[in-house]
Amino acid sequence: MSGDLSVVARSLDHPDVSPMIERLNHELITTEPEGGTCHITLPPEDVSDGNGAFFVAYVEGVPRACGAYRRIAPGIAEVKRMWADPDIRGQGLGAAVLRTIEDAARTEGYHELRLETGLHLAAAVRLYRGFGFAECTPWGDYIDSPMSYCMSKQLG
Repeated sequence: MSGDLSVVARSLDHPDVSPMIERLNHELITTEPEGGTCHITLPPEDVSDGNGAFFVAYVEGVPRACGAYRRIAPGIAEVKRMWADPDIRGQGLGAAVLRTIEDAARTEGYHELRLETGLHLAAAVRLYRGFGFAECTPWGDYIDSPMSYCMSKQLG
C-alpha cells in the first residue's frame, strides 16, 4: 500500500462510517447470488467498549476500508462488516483492517475469531485463508443460510 495508511477505531455514528456501510450494503445486496441472504446488521452496542470495536482504514486521510468484531460468546468474537473501496482493492487495506481486528480481539482476551462470508466472494475467502482462517460449522443465524460460508481461527 503506497501512501499514508492508518487504521482507527470509530463509533458507528462517526461521519466516516455511514457512507462506507451504505456502499458495503449496496454491494452485498446487488451481488448476492439468487436465493442468498445478507446478514448486514451491526447494532451499536455490538461494537461498544467491552463488546467489540469498529475500525476505519484511512489512506492519505480518506476513509477507504472498514471492519469490526463483536463478542458472540465468552472468548469468541465474530469479524463483521469487512469492506474496502473497490477503486483500491488489492492494495492491502483488508489485510490492515483484519490485522487490527485480530490484535484488538487478542488484547481483549478473545481466543477465537469467527466470520461469515459468501463463498462467491472469492477475494474475501482468499484473504481470510491467508490469515489462517479455515471453514467451520455454521452457528447462530448462519445455520440455515444456504449462501453463508463460515470460517474460524484460533488466536495465539
